[in-house]
Formats: sequence, structure tokens, C-alpha cells
Amino acid sequence: MRSIPESSEDEPRRKPGRPRSKEAHQAILDATLEILAEVGLQAMSIEQVAARAAVGKKTIYRRWSSKEALVSEAIRNLQADMPVIDTGHLRADLISMYRTAWQSLQNRPLIRPLYLRLLSECEANPAVFQVFVAQLALPRFQQFVQMVEKAQARGEIRQDLDLQLVTDLLIGPILFRWLATSTLLPAATQADLASFSEQMTDLILHCLAGQAAR
Repeated sequence: MRSIPESSEDEPRRKPGRPRSKEAHQAILDATLEILAEVGLQAMSIEQVAARAAVGKKTIYRRWSSKEALVSEAIRNLQADMPVIDTGHLRADLISMYRTAWQSLQNRPLIRPLYLRLLSECEANPAVFQVFVAQLALPRFQQFVQMVEKAQARGEIRQDLDLQLVTDLLIGPILFRWLATSTLLPAATQADLASFSEQMTDLILHCLAGQAAR
């Protein structure tokens, strides 16, 4: 991680036009997420964050009232990359969504250990975990819900389906594949991902388009 040193309080006032304060702010947030993923909230300290971001502790305490406040802002700073996907057909939408979601997760390797760490501490720190869910998981979940609603309106899938249950069914496979990769499953290639996306989509759609159970 590229850290930005920040001058101490004893140094002369910086000349205008140097964006060091903004860069230091981002360096602190980046360091916070890295250490949070490594050791968790309980073991993480402001001293560790300051050292990794190459800033003074006072710089952090001036901006955040607590470690929890710092972590919450760092998580909120994670922008969910969610392009609008609406091809007019549920199958094409889902395949595109699976590939886009997977690529986004692969491009941000810190997300996986961060998610696992927060999940393991969710009982002790539920508020912090909820910030993570609201920032990264919920927007993606809502996209799947909208896809299903549009597909129902077009008559592509059954009208009696529970949106919550269907969305869980759609998200579950990609979430498991993501979490299990490198532990239970080998790393997926682009060809593997393409095959997985299409096979999973066709399997799920076969169930969603069938007749309602009697």
C-alpha cells in the first residue's frame, strides 16, 4: 500500500496547493482496512494504523472519535462497482451479473479476508458488520431483486415465487464459489467462470420457469 507521510504539528504550516491532507486521509482508511482484515477489530489499534499510514496518532484522533468510527468510514469508503445490467432477458442479465460480480471481487482481493474477518466477529461487533453489509452486499442484493421483478413482469418466470427466496438462490452459488476458492476449490479461470455462470443460470431458470408445486 502506498502511504503518504504527513508533517508533524511542530513543522511549519504547509504551502497551499499540496493535497497531502487528503492523501493522508485516504492512506489512513486504506491502512485501517488492511489491518482490520489481518487481525480484526478487537486486536487492531490506532497505533498500528498510524504506523502503516505513516501519520501521527494525533492526526487520526483529530478526525475520528473512536476506532469503531474509523473502521465504519473506511468500510463506507469502499465503493460498490455496480454497472446497470438490463438486457431485457433474465438469462442474459444473470450471466452478465455473475461475471461482473466475480470480476469485481477478483479485482479487490482485500474484500474476501475482510468479509471473513468481520463475519467471524459479527456477534461482538454487529454494527461494524452491518456497515459492511449495507455498503457492499445490500446494493448487489437489490439488483438481483429488481432483475427478478422485471422477469416476472415479462412473464419469464412464475408469478408465485418469493422474491427473497429467489434472490437467496441466485446469490448463494456465486458467494460460495467466491468464499471457497483457494480453500475448498481451485482458483477459477475465465473459462471456468463463463461455464459456471451459464450452467448455474440455466439450472436456476429451469426451476424458476417450471410449474408451481401443487
